[in-house]
Amino acid sequence: MKRFISQYIIFPFCLILPIFLDGILSIYSYSAFMTSEHQMVWQLTYMIFFSAIIFYPERRYVYFALVIGLIYDFYYAPILSFYTTPFLLIVYIFILCQPYLSLQNFPLRLLCNICLLFSVNSLQYIMGIIHKLNTIELSVYFSQKVVPTVILNAACFSIMYPMLKKIFLWIKLSK
Repeated sequence: MKRFISQYIIFPFCLILPIFLDGILSIYSYSAFMTSEHQMVWQLTYMIFFSAIIFYPERRYVYFALVIGLIYDFYYAPILSFYTTPFLLIVYIFILCQPYLSLQNFPLRLLCNICLLFSVNSLQYIMGIIHKLNTIELSVYFSQKVVPTVILNAACFSIMYPMLKKIFLWIKLSK
C-alpha cells in the first residue's frame, strides 16, 4: 500500500503541482521579477522534474516528460509542442547521459540543474524561432531572461533541496 501511494499518488502529484505553482508565483511576483531590464521566470516544473530524475533515475521519465510537457503547453503556450519538445529532448538526453555522471552531492546536483535549465531555455528560444514567436536577439534573450531565470531557480532549488531530497528518497525507498 505504501508503494502504491508513493509511486502512483504522491510522485505524480509532486510533478504536476509545480505546473500550477509556476503560474501562481508568476502572477503574485510579476512586479518584482518582470522589469524592462530583466525577466525572472519561475520554472519550478523543470526544477522539480530534473530533481526527480537526478534523485530517482528511471527511463519512464520520458513518458512523464511528455505528459507534463503537454499539460504545460495546454496551460501556458500559444502552440502545442513549444514547451513539450525541449522538455522531452532534455530529459531524454539527460537519462542517456546519467549513467556516466556522478551526482552524489548538493553542489553537483545544483550545477546539473543549472545546466538543464540553461539547456531547456536555449531550446525554447530555438522553438520560438521555429514558430516565429521570437523577435529578440540571442544575446539579449540570455542576458535579460535566461541568466536571471536560472539565478532565481537555482536559489529556489538551494532552498528546496532538503525537502526535495527527503520526498524523492522516500519515494525511492518505498519501491
